[in-house]
Amino acid sequence: MNLGKNIIEGRKEAKISQEALAELMGVSRQTISNWELEETYPTSDQLVKLAKIFKKSTDELLNLNVKDVFLGKVEETTKLVKKQIKFTKILFITIYLIILAILIFITIHFLTLKDFTKEYQGTFTCDIANDNMYKAIQVDLIINGNSNENKEETAESLNKDAFYKALITEVHQSGWQDEYYLNLGYSYKEAIDSLNYIKRVILDNGGTCR
Repeated sequence: MNLGKNIIEGRKEAKISQEALAELMGVSRQTISNWELEETYPTSDQLVKLAKIFKKSTDELLNLNVKDVFLGKVEETTKLVKKQIKFTKILFITIYLIILAILIFITIHFLTLKDFTKEYQGTFTCDIANDNMYKAIQVDLIINGNSNENKEETAESLNKDAFYKALITEVHQSGWQDEYYLNLGYSYKEAIDSLNYIKRVILDNGGTCR
């Protein structure tokens, strides 16, 4: 800024001593000396008064070029805008890549997901992984001990005690067979969903079904 140097030059051009300038400014000579040494600085009002005494503008005293200041501000603003644009681009690219990754993951997930809706079965045989045992599973509607051939009719409309259940036969390596029933639900849809859930668990754990 060189304000001290400009005060000295202005004082010399006006042929004013420090004492005389101090008297005109209403301050001590030491204050003028401090200004010139830039140990202290005049207030804005004092700066305006100095400019009038030296017949200069305050910008001249402060070495301020309005054009340079304006261009400097414009340059700073331009740099800031460029940084913001760059950050925005990076942000959008990052969001785009995240969305793309999610879409790819979802696509792969559904492409590799076993679609059991087209493979619903009422009877199937499964080979259990790591175990030489087969499970022959079939669904049947039991009402008071009798099978009902109308699979689509809900058990609830026939008898509150009626329900679908699966006959599960386990055939072991030794040839030994175990049979037991599993309650699957009170409607044909519930039974098929439950039965095929069993199938899905077997397949997901490495078994095979046919």
